[in-house]
Amino acid sequence: MKVIIDGAQSFGSTFKEITDSNLGDISTTSFFPAKPLGCYGDGGACFTNNEELANKMKSLRLHGQTQRYYHKYIGMGGRLDTIQAAVLNVKLKYYVKDLKLRQEVAFKYTKALENKSNLILPFVDEKATSAWAQYSIRVKNRDELQEKLKLAGIPTAVHYPMPLYLQECFEYLGYKKSDFPVSETVSEEIMSLPMNPYVTDEGINYIVGQL
Repeated sequence: MKVIIDGAQSFGSTFKEITDSNLGDISTTSFFPAKPLGCYGDGGACFTNNEELANKMKSLRLHGQTQRYYHKYIGMGGRLDTIQAAVLNVKLKYYVKDLKLRQEVAFKYTKALENKSNLILPFVDEKATSAWAQYSIRVKNRDELQEKLKLAGIPTAVHYPMPLYLQECFEYLGYKKSDFPVSETVSEEIMSLPMNPYVTDEGINYIVGQL
């Protein structure tokens, strides 16, 4: 069995001190601007330690060419735009520092909110570290709370309001509402607070106070 990791939001996270990019046969990440390491447009990367797979992926991203004008596979145009690569080359120099700052912001949120019985906070296994693409909490009165925070000038987000199996494109699988009650509960309660490496202590205190 092969393992392909969707690491779109976890670049730089670890499990048992191994980075997510090294955990599968292939690992992927996204460089969309909202991700922990974002460029200024669309972008992404695949990682593998398998030379045969690496060569095939290089070929597939270049229309299946193994050499100029010779196509071994039916591929795609998957090259990273040069401007995006330039942006990432600069931002990559600061990424380890940014990850550390994200950890600190998440820790401060958790410390300030851990005694609030009406909130469910994110959990990270002690053998793992998170890249903290988001800091997502769960609340029962999400719509009401989002509106209150909006009025206080605090942006929040609901990234996944509907589980995959309820999406129209997966109707053919034959699932129905209530088949996966945990997914449904989470999708109805989850809400992301402002998260980036530069959220200040003052900002955290203000957000927590409004919550």
